[in-house]
Amino acid sequence: MLGTIGRAGEVMRLFNGAKPEWGVTEIAACLRLPKSTTHDVLTSLAEVGLIRHTESNRYRLGWGLLSLSQVLLATTEFRNRGLQVMTELVAALGETVHLGVVDGPEVVYLEKLQGTRAVQVSLSGTGRRVPANCTAIGKTILADLSWHELQAVFRLPDALPALTGNSITDLTVLRSELSQVRRQGYAHDFEEAAPEICCVGAPIRDSGTRVVAALSITVPAYRFTKEKDRYTRHVIDAAASMSFPESLD
Repeated sequence: MLGTIGRAGEVMRLFNGAKPEWGVTEIAACLRLPKSTTHDVLTSLAEVGLIRHTESNRYRLGWGLLSLSQVLLATTEFRNRGLQVMTELVAALGETVHLGVVDGPEVVYLEKLQGTRAVQVSLSGTGRRVPANCTAIGKTILADLSWHELQAVFRLPDALPALTGNSITDLTVLRSELSQVRRQGYAHDFEEAAPEICCVGAPIRDSGTRVVAALSITVPAYRFTKEKDRYTRHVIDAAASMSFPESLD
């Protein structure tokens, strides 16, 4: 059973914006699975609505995922508690605000509120994924991990993924920066995810003080360099207000 679930997960992860549609033969070749096994997995996923069979005898993600994603967002307590905080942050600064979590080596954005004076950031958006090492949100959350946990997240033989020439691609360099993030309580992204865009992120903690998510402010580089300290203070305060009170147990 566990093997079947694992294969289903591998199949689901193949679908993305660059390639939203797959055929049985393509998936079998990509995952090095027998075609009969691939067909069985696809049939099972289609039966529960996680993928759908197209008229051209290919497969796309199913509409059932949309319902599940809405349930997930609606029941994510720190997101619901923080929406008002994020709205107030946009009103105060006019910049774009993001809320995200880390899933493996990637940041998953749970919410994005577009600023009134901000440039459009096409890289981000609810449900979008980007390499965690390239973002302020990602570095903020990764800083809570031990070195052993960090190595397990980035199981890569070569360099870490990069989005710009400023992205950190060496795990040892990233470890050093994460140590600083942990000490100071916030992380910066200096054009590491997108050219001419900077971010500052701060941690959102659960009742046990574990970092479960992060909040960030995204700012054009020319404005960020002039008011970096102001943006940093705002995001730290906002993230702290979204964190859970310490447990009394």
